[in-house]
Amino acid sequence: GSLVHKRNKSATFNFLQVALDALTIAFAYAVASLVYGLYSDGTSSLPYLWMPIQFALVFLLTMFVVRMYNLTTFFYLDRVLVRTIGACTLSAFTLSVVIFLAQLKETSRFFYMTFLLACSLLLVVQRVVSRKATRWLLKDATRTIFIGDEVDYKQYKHFMEQTMMRNKFISHHTFSDPRVAVAEKFEKYIISHHIDEVVMVQSHKCQFPY
Repeated sequence: GSLVHKRNKSATFNFLQVALDALTIAFAYAVASLVYGLYSDGTSSLPYLWMPIQFALVFLLTMFVVRMYNLTTFFYLDRVLVRTIGACTLSAFTLSVVIFLAQLKETSRFFYMTFLLACSLLLVVQRVVSRKATRWLLKDATRTIFIGDEVDYKQYKHFMEQTMMRNKFISHHTFSDPRVAVAEKFEKYIISHHIDEVVMVQSHKCQFPY
């Protein structure tokens, strides 16, 4: 039971999004370093390398806690903005606490603010763009057919499109469709169309044909 639970968790965990967030934070550090170098006549930003590392740790952990790395979490723009900005705010607060407690008086306020601004903007943009991009990159998506009422199909498809699950809906059928009402024909249809997943939703008005 525990093994199945672990496999299910790994199947719904968005490792790609974790990597994208980490790379975005690293890119924000590179941007801040470039701007800081121009502002301070080539002064190195290496003494501040700890900032993106700590920021990333707090940000990634926060986003994990609020289930933003779960493929089944519904994507609503307001939810993404609130949780991403909230995670950025918490990460920035921890940086401020470390600077204060460690008495890092030599820390450049300009670099600090530039890095936080770059992180916040880039992470929000990346989150929205990456979510939209997954709907276009359906080459390796799960080929799915839906069997049930038209209303149920539209509702199910809408909900699935709000998640990060990679499903490509091949066709929709009612239970009276001869291609699915006869078991032999249904099997041939699945094989010929390379179907990976079949979703059946039975309402009180219809009965399974087999």
